[in-house]
Amino acid sequence: MADKGDKRSEKASTRKRSRETLWQKGINRDITEQQEGEEKLRLHAQILEQVHDSIVTTDLDGIITSWNKGSQRMFGYTEKEALGKHISFIYPGKEKKFLENKIIKPLKKRGHHQTEVRLRRKSGEDIYVHLSLSLLKDANRTATGMIGYAIDITDRRRATEAIEAARTAAINDKNRLEAVMEVLPSGIAVVDEKGGNIQANKMFEKIWGGRGPAAKSIKDYVKFKAWQADTGKPVKPQEWASAQAVQKGKTVTNQLYKIQR
Repeated sequence: MADKGDKRSEKASTRKRSRETLWQKGINRDITEQQEGEEKLRLHAQILEQVHDSIVTTDLDGIITSWNKGSQRMFGYTEKEALGKHISFIYPGKEKKFLENKIIKPLKKRGHHQTEVRLRRKSGEDIYVHLSLSLLKDANRTATGMIGYAIDITDRRRATEAIEAARTAAINDKNRLEAVMEVLPSGIAVVDEKGGNIQANKMFEKIWGGRGPAAKSIKDYVKFKAWQADTGKPVKPQEWASAQAVQKGKTVTNQLYKIQR
């Protein structure tokens, strides 16, 4: 039965026979809002199932109450395997204290929280995820549970770690090079692909009577005053060993120059 505004209703009625009169008493209750609410819940549930990332809800004690397909893809556990378990079952042993102290406590205190954490798949593989968490509340704004949205950032985390490892290795190599350069009895200078000065050891500075003229490219070598030891001819910028190495890839040895400090 429908009343005005095409609202849905349900009818409860009773019948009573009194002498010759048959009469009916009924109660109509509008259930449109209830049915619309149920439809929204079904829609929300369908949306959660289609999300690729993990969405998990728990009660306030951390017991899992919902586990979407994204969670199954991410961790390898089916909904049946996960429901009713404590959320800590996907945390490696060393991360369980982190869960309690750095995730659940600040979440309950602030009502929301974000962090990155290491979790463990059913296969035993560890992954890194970014967690966005919120408290679930009822109509009276009373906390009833927790919901977490997890994004797999393992590839990004490993790439960052690889970059950091490479940077650390480069720094270590640089430090070792500097240590070796300082103990060598020869003057050594390091130049870039344009011939610009990058670094020189103490013996190089001692030979030139200081750091010497600044050079950003081979053209700046004109600032270095030197002459061929056997002919007395001035040394041109492109004749310096470093210039030939940069421009032609040549290894030059046994150059003998008279220099002006």
